Amino acid sequence: MTGYSAPLVADEAIRWLKTERDATKPFFLTVWTHEPHYPIKSANEFKSLYSGLSDPVQIEHHANVTQLDAAFGRVTAALDELKLA
Repeated sequence: MTGYSAPLVADEAIRWLKTERDATKPFFLTVWTHEPHYPIKSANEFKSLYSGLSDPVQIEHHANVTQLDAAFGRVTAALDELKLA
């Protein structure tokens, strides 16, 4: 697998919710990511949101937190879609 931690983990959580979960039983799902701990790397789509900043460390950090938020947004959207929220 290649990519960034939060999106990869979100993909796996969503896949599990949709294809592996036993819908006849209660479940507990915990979702852990590496973000925003060092070393951090973020997708360009998130770094571009902070292009007005001059400090590359700040850009990477802020982008990383935004990347994490977007990934968890996808997980919560899947929970809503499946009526599990």
